[in-house]
Amino acid sequence: MLCDAENEVGKLKEPCIFSIIPAGPPERVNNCKITNHSMSTLFLDCTPGDSNGLRQIFVLEVYNTLSSRITANYSNPTKPLFLVNNLPAGTSFTLIVYAVNAKGKSSPVSLVTSTLAEPEKQMSHESIDQLTLNPLLIVLIAFVGIMVVISITVVIIIRIRNDRYDNINGEGMHTKNTENNIFIIHFA
Repeated sequence: MLCDAENEVGKLKEPCIFSIIPAGPPERVNNCKITNHSMSTLFLDCTPGDSNGLRQIFVLEVYNTLSSRITANYSNPTKPLFLVNNLPAGTSFTLIVYAVNAKGKSSPVSLVTSTLAEPEKQMSHESIDQLTLNPLLIVLIAFVGIMVVISITVVIIIRIRNDRYDNINGEGMHTKNTENNIFIIHFA
């Protein structure tokens, strides 16, 4: 479209040009960042593209990467900012973000992310101390047991030797008087 203008100063030398561009779908979002993700939540922040003069709505679709099934669907009428919650821990997701206006939908932006895995069960310090103490306790009990067995064996051996020595020297020999049932012990 061209325009021509004239006033007291004079006439416009070159006509002005107006280009009329029909409204179309919005431009895609950009600079998307996933922040603050945890075991069950994540926050997505993008910069909006040009709306082409029409009001736009931003949409986020969350897909489970393994099953390709949609897990969540969010929309935001003002900005491409999304807080996604109630997600399963340790799961990979594909996020599809796009803008929509009365003339259509922008090309989508795809991001892959995952929620944090649940922490592994950790042992308390008390359990670790017990595990460290148990082998030491077993060694100590085994040592005491061996010492007791050795001591008993030594006492038995000494006793047997003393009994043999006494029998050889004639000491401690016992005689039984059968008439009066009296035991006579002979000492040398």
